[in-house]
Amino acid sequence: SGSEKYVWFVEDDAFFNGDIAGFLSRYSGEDADLISSSFRVAGAHWWNFKSFNRSISAGLKLFDATDTGLVENVSPLPALNVFPCGDGADDRRGLIFRQDVVERYSARLFGMLDKALGNRLLAPAEAFLSTLCASGVGLEGGEHCSMMDWAPVTERDSGSTWASPLWCWGGHLKGRQCDAGWQDKWIHPVKTTEANAMACQAH
Repeated sequence: SGSEKYVWFVEDDAFFNGDIAGFLSRYSGEDADLISSSFRVAGAHWWNFKSFNRSISAGLKLFDATDTGLVENVSPLPALNVFPCGDGADDRRGLIFRQDVVERYSARLFGMLDKALGNRLLAPAEAFLSTLCASGVGLEGGEHCSMMDWAPVTERDSGSTWASPLWCWGGHLKGRQCDAGWQDKWIHPVKTTEANAMACQAH
């Protein structure tokens, strides 16, 4: 209709193992501009950091893990090496990284992205929009771009987030999606060509 305030994006190899309505309704009342998962700090030791050099020179900021107000429900931000999905980098200052597989954007964030692209600011996806939001590039005075994490990495072991035990960039299901602890949670990646691959058989 042209009046939508928020849009969800889901990669084609992400699968919600249950009724997705519960997940969507949980965040329907939140006004965060970017809702994503597993926010962390990606510093100079991240393998893709140098790809941001031009955008940093053009206005993207770097942040300390202890900076307040970056992600409203995660403080301080973990380092990139925090498992699950750690990659070995232990920087405490850098870009704002997240797992960009299932996330919601606001109309304001789209506006910021449009202005950034107009100024030829572009960088790898995992840290670009989140760092753009935190940097406030393209916002008018007094405006603020906010973020929320639906699966903080430090809470993953508790099983209380919307992320299943398989929520990274690699790994294999091996039928585990039918086990307790995998219900009503996101799974990624799901690589299959079989239409019923995620079905659970009655025992």
